[in-house]
Amino acid sequence: MDLKELFQSAFTSLKSNGMRTFLTMLGIIIGISSVILIYSIGQGAVVFVNNELSSFGTNFFQINPGSSLMSSMGGGADTITLEDVEAIRKDTSLTNIKNVGAFVTTSVSVSANDVDKIILVYGMSPEIVDLLNPTMVHGEFITADNNLNSEQVVVIGDKVSETFFGQGTNSVGEKIKIANKTFKVIGVTRSGSVLFGGFFDNALFIPINTAMNEVAGSSTIREVDIEVKDTNLMNETINQVTELLRDVIT
Repeated sequence: MDLKELFQSAFTSLKSNGMRTFLTMLGIIIGISSVILIYSIGQGAVVFVNNELSSFGTNFFQINPGSSLMSSMGGGADTITLEDVEAIRKDTSLTNIKNVGAFVTTSVSVSANDVDKIILVYGMSPEIVDLLNPTMVHGEFITADNNLNSEQVVVIGDKVSETFFGQGTNSVGEKIKIANKTFKVIGVTRSGSVLFGGFFDNALFIPINTAMNEVAGSSTIREVDIEVKDTNLMNETINQVTELLRDVIT
């Protein structure tokens, strides 16, 4: 049977079984369309995640008390202090480190305009703004001078601002009580990335020195964020910091 006869036979078979042919073609079309759609959604998700990550950077790593990094230091140490953070900042052998930020956390009573709520308060070093890139709605973030002088200033999330001062209100300059101490609002912020899950929307941020001395009453760091210059040297830098902290903590 030559090629022409094969085509004629196939066409006759398809024509005589119209419904079966239609359903077969429909299945193939749906299958191919599904694969294309799933691939497109997958690629779209990759682009979205990459864009979200790039909004606050992927060039830093975190140290948390009790984490595997801390466990690897031996000696049973599970805390980090400001002195340890300062040791990282000052070590000239850590040439790949660009920024070192730290923060502490505590839940305390916060009040303003006859509204009283228990809210999470972060004591943050000023470097955090460069590491996590929050979106400033109004005002400015905590500065080095704010922290150096242990000033009673606060940056509040936009949801917190709505709770205490009303929707759409610029609350910069307002006063708010944190643990019965009066703080001046210097900025209103929100998360620059949805991957933060509202981190910068629903909390308060004060200088880390102020938090430790007047609010949290603790010298233990909750987290250290370390920004690197070259991500290709990330693992090497992590190992160097591990060695340094093993020496200063144990």
